[in-house]
Amino acid sequence: MPQNRVQTKELNMPRAMPSIVVCMALLAGSMATGEEVAPPTSPKSTGADNVTTPGNLLVTARMFEVNRTKMQKLGIDFARAGASADQLQPGKPLFDMNTPPEFLLALVKHDIAKEIDGANLLLKMNGKPAEFFQGGTIQVPQGNGPSKPVRFGTEVKVVAEPAEASNVRVQINFKHSKIDNARGITRAGAQVPGFRVKQVNTRFESEIGKTVVFSGLLGRNRADGNLREIVLMVTTEAADNLARSPEPTSVR
Repeated sequence: MPQNRVQTKELNMPRAMPSIVVCMALLAGSMATGEEVAPPTSPKSTGADNVTTPGNLLVTARMFEVNRTKMQKLGIDFARAGASADQLQPGKPLFDMNTPPEFLLALVKHDIAKEIDGANLLLKMNGKPAEFFQGGTIQVPQGNGPSKPVRFGTEVKVVAEPAEASNVRVQINFKHSKIDNARGITRAGAQVPGFRVKQVNTRFESEIGKTVVFSGLLGRNRADGNLREIVLMVTTEAADNLARSPEPTSVR
């Protein structure tokens, strides 16, 4: 049975910082680390009925924010999305691996959900991580010591390895952060901005070529009081026809 563990958080993180240094090169592009992907002629046997799995995997990860309050006001039938009786209880996350991805995309189309960001990553299925980053950095003083660069933007880390019956086992950490002056504080006469952070960490096993959806924790929006839910959509695809890894790109 597929198992997943999801953790999300939205943090108020004021930082002591007299000035902001934005890395324009990072804002305009992306950065990835990880090994070169396997050659296209290296499938691996899982040992189950001599089924083979690809050496390379393309992972597309997309983060969404769903307005649960708006869904309730419009009378949308959660049960038709495959939600269990437990999920239909107030305050319970709605989305899981049984939720059709089309349901989430339909919510986006009707302005009930919005896509926050996403990324494509190509990696080996060898248990070693591949990373994606797009954003900028700020310099944050550390007490009496030198300042420390802190990144903001979209950061994605993926680890994949073969599982039984040609499935894939994936661990993914997806973090989106931005500076939020409304959450800032004043320290020593200087305005210090805060950060708004949305993060999903999960592990799952599924068929290659399948799109799965995971729900994060729910939270109330300070501005309108609406209940909102962070949701991660992940698609895996075999990619042995690619001889080398291209630069990861944002899917937006």
